[in-house]
Amino acid sequence: MFLPASCTLLFYRNKEHATKTFYKEASYIFEPESSRYDGGEKSFECTKRPMIMNLWVPWVLYGKEVFAQKLEVLCNKATDAYKYLEAQNDFTTIHKPQTNIFCFHYTPYNAKSYGEFDFQKAIRDQIKVEGKFFISKVEVNGTTALRVVFMNHEISMPHFQGLLDEIRRVGQNILAQND
Repeated sequence: MFLPASCTLLFYRNKEHATKTFYKEASYIFEPESSRYDGGEKSFECTKRPMIMNLWVPWVLYGKEVFAQKLEVLCNKATDAYKYLEAQNDFTTIHKPQTNIFCFHYTPYNAKSYGEFDFQKAIRDQIKVEGKFFISKVEVNGTTALRVVFMNHEISMPHFQGLLDEIRRVGQNILAQND
């Protein structure tokens, strides 16, 4: 949702449990008669600004529609990338994306089985080391897959095509080294 990773909110079914769950003793912070505005005794963060503020402030300022629109744009980008990848003869898609994430394999005609060697992971590792692109991996049905997460609404199809070109380049270099 375009926010820092540290963004949490904890809901209690029974509000009395809130003060017991993270009970701390510190005379410099907690008074026997605490204010209803004193959230320190009810949170992970104690007296720090609650991490949910990272979401709450923009949500209040801009409304949920802005978030919904941006998420819709990212989901559409993932779908467009999926359709593009489906037309490529050297990639295999694993699923049709339902969000801004999808997984695939680089499967060129000259790829061979190397036993325990994990071709997809080797591609991801080399791309990560070179630092031009960031791509993650995930285990799907017992095999490693390359995983793309569209997080920036300014990413375009040429950016994605550049990533695919990089996957091809790195993959072919790896295959040449293993011949």
